[in-house]
Amino acid sequence: MTSSDISDNLTNDLLATLDSTETGSTDPASSDPVPPLAVTIDQADADYAPGETVGITATDVGDGGSLTFSVAHVSAGADGVLGTADDVLTYDLTGTGTPWVVTDGGAGDLDGTVNGKIQTSWYVNSDAANQAFVLTATDQADGRVATVNFTDAPPPPPDASGAAADLTVRNATTLAGFNVGDAKFQVYQVKTDFGQSSGTGTFDAFVQVQGPNNPPTEQGYNYDRGGTYGDVLSPQYNENTSAQHNKALLLSDIPIVIVDGVAYREFLLDSNEQNGSNGEFISLDSLQIYQETSGNLGMGHVPVSENTPYTPGSGFGVTGEHLVYNLDASGDVWVALNSSLSSGSGDSDIRVLIKDSEFLQDADHQYVYVYSAFGGQAGDWQTGSGFEEWGTNPNNLVTFGISGTKYLDANGDSQTTGDAGLGGVTIFIDKDNSGDLSADDLTTTTAANGTWSFTGLDATFDGLKVYEQLPGGYVQTLGQAGYTIDGLSGEDQSGMDFANFHDFSISGTKYEDLTGDGTSADDTAWSHDPVTIFIDDDNSGDLSAGDRSTTTDASGNWSIGGLTLADVGKNIYEVVPDGSQQTGTLVQTVGNPGSGGTDSGNDFTNFLDFSISGTKYEDLTGDGTSADDTAWSHDPVTIFIDDDNSGDLSAGDRSTTTGAGGAWSIGGLTLADVGKNIYEVVPDGSQQTGILVQTVDNPGSGGTDTGNDFTNFLPPAGQGLTPGFWKNHLDILTQELGEFHSGWNSNTSFETIFEFQNLSKIPGTPSIADALGAKGGGVNHLERSSAAAYLSAAVTAVPDGPGGKPELNFSFSAATSSNPAIIAILNQIDTNDDHTLQPGEVIAAVRDVLNDTNAPTSNFGLTGQPGINDIANAFDAMNNQTHPDASVFLI
Repeated sequence: MTSSDISDNLTNDLLATLDSTETGSTDPASSDPVPPLAVTIDQADADYAPGETVGITATDVGDGGSLTFSVAHVSAGADGVLGTADDVLTYDLTGTGTPWVVTDGGAGDLDGTVNGKIQTSWYVNSDAANQAFVLTATDQADGRVATVNFTDAPPPPPDASGAAADLTVRNATTLAGFNVGDAKFQVYQVKTDFGQSSGTGTFDAFVQVQGPNNPPTEQGYNYDRGGTYGDVLSPQYNENTSAQHNKALLLSDIPIVIVDGVAYREFLLDSNEQNGSNGEFISLDSLQIYQETSGNLGMGHVPVSENTPYTPGSGFGVTGEHLVYNLDASGDVWVALNSSLSSGSGDSDIRVLIKDSEFLQDADHQYVYVYSAFGGQAGDWQTGSGFEEWGTNPNNLVTFGISGTKYLDANGDSQTTGDAGLGGVTIFIDKDNSGDLSADDLTTTTAANGTWSFTGLDATFDGLKVYEQLPGGYVQTLGQAGYTIDGLSGEDQSGMDFANFHDFSISGTKYEDLTGDGTSADDTAWSHDPVTIFIDDDNSGDLSAGDRSTTTDASGNWSIGGLTLADVGKNIYEVVPDGSQQTGTLVQTVGNPGSGGTDSGNDFTNFLDFSISGTKYEDLTGDGTSADDTAWSHDPVTIFIDDDNSGDLSAGDRSTTTGAGGAWSIGGLTLADVGKNIYEVVPDGSQQTGILVQTVDNPGSGGTDTGNDFTNFLPPAGQGLTPGFWKNHLDILTQELGEFHSGWNSNTSFETIFEFQNLSKIPGTPSIADALGAKGGGVNHLERSSAAAYLSAAVTAVPDGPGGKPELNFSFSAATSSNPAIIAILNQIDTNDDHTLQPGEVIAAVRDVLNDTNAPTSNFGLTGQPGINDIANAFDAMNNQTHPDASVFLI
């Protein structure tokens, strides 16, 4: 096969395909056809073993011309596969990169003849095994070039078509990997793909297995060879006895890597089989991963009864065992491996990725055991003299830290600007996802300035929450939901801040409002029974079972503690003490005093109900309230507060009656009663002579408005106010007549007083006193009866008696006379129908019956009308009624 591109020869069968023995050439200096320079080798299969010599023949050389020969090593490119387009020429093997010149017929030309042909050779050294080469011949005269390929070809690789994952070559497919169950198998060289340094032990091995080669298989699991967790254990299968390479494995030692957004635990496998003659190939036939509750499982315990041997496919058979992964879970499968993909021990050939979600994350399952078996496919897949080791990449255990600050939220606004840090608070990582601090949680305590941090965290903390242990007496205002750790970024996380607002209290003082004027400087501390103060938690407006409450102390002070921001704005009330009323602020409100502060000044003031009192006196002389008054000793008198302002005792008015000494009182009055009128129900047969109406005054909190006294005059049984009475009491006549009409007295003319226009109606010119003594009947009867009636009517018309009332009520009723005719005449005389005779009505009746000129009425004296004697008899009936004696007119 001839080709100018070596990659054409290296596509399918690796080195075994490099079987060309000759190539042609062109003349680069001319476009004219020239015989091609050709070079051939002496073995048809172009396959030479170390120690052999490659026979080389170049033809179509110009006679006596010289050729420069050189050999290059053909190496696989980045894809790790020889025979693909990215193959490269290197000069790293013995004899490569060292050109030599041979002249036709000259020294080094093995045929020794100038004949246009050169024969030479190249020795295959021991490091050429399983390698590929390209020989280049260059004509020094015209620059023509010829090449030929040769190899020390290995046998063809074994058949991997039955493998669940063929990882014998490195290419895009094997780098992406194969999914076998919930695991991903990938070609992966930790030195190349992770960038670690070369050399043995660059990854952290936890188990090595190395078979006896008879049979050519091996198996084993990691065990606690160093006795870290108990006894120093012994191999059970083909495990190595080195404690450095065989040890207990913690879940936290296994890195988490993210592939396509999925978190996996990473296990590395380094297969160390001899290269050449297909010795580098090996099969992985079993892989089982368990989580256990102990790191000291296996063989070698003392006593032997404590041994826990491993059974492939069944594990150790102990309590709490959890199977994470089994390669053969869905059937008997295997994975094809090629140990030549990595450069020596300490570098991985593949990695196995197990989903992190398959692992238990609790504290009881922190120990991981990996069992594997190799070489079970026989033939070229069986194990050789090398060892296989599983390990982890410690550099993939990326650690990070988290931090924040614990603040004291001064005003409860959930903002931290200007707030001070709060020390001594527990911050914890909730490892068991309980939401509360548990025994296995990681904890730290905030510094005096409130700062806190955790360092050295790894991917196992991904998704866990960070909380604070809320101190008693605080509420959280920031970080209530905690913070979620991003454990896959590997970057430190800050700003996980918490803030707390300290519970606060409210306080105030209960005052007595001495004057009822609301809160003022004259208020004094409450000195009565304790008063209940409460927060209206249920917003009912009344004290309920769930409301927080307290009572005032001896000085009226009170306080309630343990309030939170949720209480701000709630109403504060007092249970108003019986017998008092609120006069200041009726409802206080919970304010925010700042973290740990006290909302003070929530004061309440109350005015105690008061009473009114007085004494009922008898005015012995009828001269109004005076020193000669005595306590009322008659029937009890009703005293009432005119609540409906009617002026009379009504059903809703509060009332009482006087006691044996005339004293009375009414209690339970409030400020709303101040200014109301107080009356007495005047006893029958008496007259009020003192203050007629008292008024409720404010006596101060809990006091008594005293001195609301009433006085009454009891007139004598009385006598008729007859002409004889008036004639015998001319002094009283003069006084009363003068009070009615200034200047009139007992000597004033009867005709003047009665306003007669026809003076002939009355014989002579009698005075009022003379008229009272007129003798006989007829006009004289009318003269004396009307004079007496007039004087009594005049007294009735003047309101100069006690309390501004008339001294006399000159009234009539059906009882005045048993003669209906008399009552009828009185009704005619009473022109204003008030059943009381007025002076004008007496005058009008007299002038009417005497037919005086221009008499005011025309009811009497004419035919069919009452005459003089009728009118006189009517006046007699009025005069003969019993009235108080003359002493009443001395008032």
